Amino acid sequence: MAIDNPYEAPRAELAAPPPAEGKTYGGIGRGLYLGLGFLSWVALGVLLEGLSVAWPEVYDQGSLIIMAAQIAGMICLSGLRIRNMGQSFWWGLALIVPVYGLIVLIRCLAYPEGWSDHRTLDTPGKIIGSLIAAVIILPLVLIIVFTILA
Repeated sequence: MAIDNPYEAPRAELAAPPPAEGKTYGGIGRGLYLGLGFLSWVALGVLLEGLSVAWPEVYDQGSLIIMAAQIAGMICLSGLRIRNMGQSFWWGLALIVPVYGLIVLIRCLAYPEGWSDHRTLDTPGKIIGSLIAAVIILPLVLIIVFTILA
C-alpha cells in the first residue's frame, strides 16, 4: 500500500505460485486437456456419421461401442488433468456421476497445475471460471425472467 493513499487496494501476485521445490505433478495442462477433449469429440462425430453412412445396419451396436470408448477416453484424459492439479488420478471416474461430473469438468478447465498445494487460481483460471459461471447462471436468470413475464 502506498503511503500517499491509505485507501489503495493491496497489490497481489495474480499468477499461481510455482510448484514446491523439486515437485512435479505429471499429467497434462489445461490447454492440452481442452485441445484433446475437443479433438476427441470431433472424432466421435466423424466416426458416428461415417458409421451411419457406411454400415447403417450395425449403427446401433457400433455407436454404443464408439460412445463407450469415448467415455473411457474422457475419463482417462480427465484423470491425467486431475493428476496435474495435484490430486488422485481416480477422481476422473467422477465424470460418470451426473451432477458432480460437471463440477469435475469445470475444475479440470479452471484449476492450474498443483492447485491442491497452493489452492489459488491464476488469471486464466479466474477468467475461465467466470465464463463458465456466466454460461450456467445466465440461462437460469433468463428462464426465471421469461417465466415471470409469461
